[in-house]
Amino acid sequence: MFLIKKKSSPGMLPTILKIFVVFFCFRVIYFNYRFLASRILNYRVWRNIKGRWIMVTGATDGIGKEIALVLAKMKQNIIIVGRNADKLEATRAEAAKLTQCKTVLLDFAAEQSFEGIDTDNIGMLINNAGVSSEYTKDFVDDERVSQIINVNNLNTIKLTQNVLRKMDRYSYVINIGSKVADFPCPLHAVYAASKSMLKSWSVSLAYELNHKYVHVEYVTPNFVATKMSKIRKPSLFVPSAHDFAKSVVESVGTFYENTPYFYHMMQNVLLTFIPDVMIGYAVYFQHSHIKKLALRKKNK
Repeated sequence: MFLIKKKSSPGMLPTILKIFVVFFCFRVIYFNYRFLASRILNYRVWRNIKGRWIMVTGATDGIGKEIALVLAKMKQNIIIVGRNADKLEATRAEAAKLTQCKTVLLDFAAEQSFEGIDTDNIGMLINNAGVSSEYTKDFVDDERVSQIINVNNLNTIKLTQNVLRKMDRYSYVINIGSKVADFPCPLHAVYAASKSMLKSWSVSLAYELNHKYVHVEYVTPNFVATKMSKIRKPSLFVPSAHDFAKSVVESVGTFYENTPYFYHMMQNVLLTFIPDVMIGYAVYFQHSHIKKLALRKKNK
């Protein structure tokens, strides 16, 4: 009598791995499609707003300043908004060598009415003004709560309201956000919440204004080497403010949400596979370490 050996079942692991690989490949293809499409169709933006003005908030430092200068090199008419008169004038002087440039001196940290601002003939509003806590700290010790909400949310929304009242068809509202809107960010809780609110508002407004031919877009940076991030040296995954600004200008105008910098996009593909609970604890331990270093430096 012969015994027939049954083939052992390979189990579920190979199937799960296959599903993971297929899903990962799909995500890579999808993100790359969006990356390429946003650049191919970007020419329509500059055709639509030709001869009109672009208003950039938070234009005295970092990403906002670099966006303004990139636009100036493109000979776009720009209105730069900032709270520091000296820095605002320095940016204006640099941009004015290349194009028409107006300035608006405003402190977004205090609630503003925006009544006296000339919003005629604005084809694009770039909401870039933003602040975070001085350094990572516990929520109960964060004295900048009102300032963060005023700058990142309240005044951004109120300015957008004013500008939209006079905006023509085929105009654009670009909101510069942050990746922290998408996952837990302990010890920067208020800042993360303000960016989550900005994202929700931006995407909702995009659907609301679509039939009026006003395109609203939420732009997601990861880490950028700026004064706010306290990262001084750019790297492959941490671009300079100029490189990130250039990627924004080259890609806006197609999707409601946009990650313009290629290596940030690839980071985000990987982040979709990591559970929030892991990200939350990892960020907490990282921010706790940064907090200790900041306090040590402050107390010296």
